Amino acid sequence: MSETDNWDKAQPLLPANSPQDRPMFIILMILAFLATLSLLSIKSSFSTAKSWQAELQNTLTVQVIPTVEIPDAAEQVKSILENKPDVISIAELDPEYSASLLAPWLGETPLPDDIQLPALLSVSTLPGQEFDIDVLETEFNQAGLNASVDNHQQWSTDFKKSVLAVQTLAILAFILIFTAIATAIVFATRAGLSGRRMLIDVLHQIGAAPDYTAKLFSRRFALSGFKAGLFGAIAALIILFFLGLITAGAVGSMKFIPDIKSGPANILLAALIPVVMAGIAGLSAWRTVLKTLFDEVYP
Repeated sequence: MSETDNWDKAQPLLPANSPQDRPMFIILMILAFLATLSLLSIKSSFSTAKSWQAELQNTLTVQVIPTVEIPDAAEQVKSILENKPDVISIAELDPEYSASLLAPWLGETPLPDDIQLPALLSVSTLPGQEFDIDVLETEFNQAGLNASVDNHQQWSTDFKKSVLAVQTLAILAFILIFTAIATAIVFATRAGLSGRRMLIDVLHQIGAAPDYTAKLFSRRFALSGFKAGLFGAIAALIILFFLGLITAGAVGSMKFIPDIKSGPANILLAALIPVVMAGIAGLSAWRTVLKTLFDEVYP
């Protein structure tokens, strides 16, 4: 092996781990971590909201008030609903669960024996089918049954508005984070090139073509941007993995937490972060080097 080869390996033109680039590398890694969390949370919010909305649209709640004349009112309501072709299943909620719904207002004090709680029926319907609530309640009344039907329309409307507000804020947060990433990358690239201006001049003096110099710096900064994005994305996935393990059994309703075990989609989305960061860094370095060469170096 020649002395020239040894020198090239010992002293690369652009060291991969330059101390002057380390602070900005850490900042970009943190921003990539936040961007990954934000992006995956946005995806999770859309899929969860869609699932919950489908459950609301395909479910009815029927409240049946028993009377002395008709003690089996709930069974009669079930019989009427079972004859509906669009009804899939009917489940009567446990009386203890119904009583627990009143706890926020009545506390743990038991109700008097002469007060009987209404029976609550959860009715699952075929997807895309809409019941005429007025017609159904009229049918109950004609049978002498005191029953009311709730299709959760008002709650569903409020839920849509709340979810839309949360999703909008999450998207804006992601845009701001990625704007900060792009700005930091451009700043770091220009600062790094400014500190290596002498190298650009030397390459020009020994006859290196502008495209060669631009490609040299573009690859160097693209690799740095990719590494920062990769480390940040991996850190975010690790945090989400352990957070999913902690909340899986304890808090089953926390569906807005991205589940990286549910499939490759979340991992593929996370992989976009380092790729885009590498593209921004490489393009910024390419343009900055060419601008420096043609504006300041060449006559």
